Order: sequence, then C-alpha cells, then structure tokens
Amino acid sequence: MGKMKRLEWQSPKNCIAGIGCVEVAEPGTGVVLVRASGNKRRRVEMTREEWGGFISAVKNGEYDQIVAE
Repeated sequence: MGKMKRLEWQSPKNCIAGIGCVEVAEPGTGVVLVRASGNKRRRVEMTREEWGGFISAVKNGEYDQIVAE
C-alpha cells in the first residue's frame, strides 16, 4: 500500500495565527476539502464543481447576510 499524500492546507493571507479561518486543501482526487482552522478534525468534502459554485455564490454576494460582526 502506498503512502498517503500529506495535505497542503491553504488559508487566507489575512488569517491571524490560524484562528477562525477557513482552510482549503486539494488532495488531487477531484475533490476539495474545507475545514475551520479551529477544528482541524472536521472537514467537508466537495466536488470541484460544488466548490466552484460556492465560490461564485460568495463572489456574487449571496452569503453577505451571514457575516460575522
């Protein structure tokens, strides 16, 4: 059995010490993994199409009503 590839998680440039940020990794299997930096055990798996749809919705302001104050 081969070794598992180590995931390279990305977080926003404005993320301070990995607290309260969304992190994303692409393991090369056609999916995108998303997790909260404060809870690294839980993650959501999305297809690349689902991820693209989510990013488009964010850019279009469809989630603007859910903004931390």
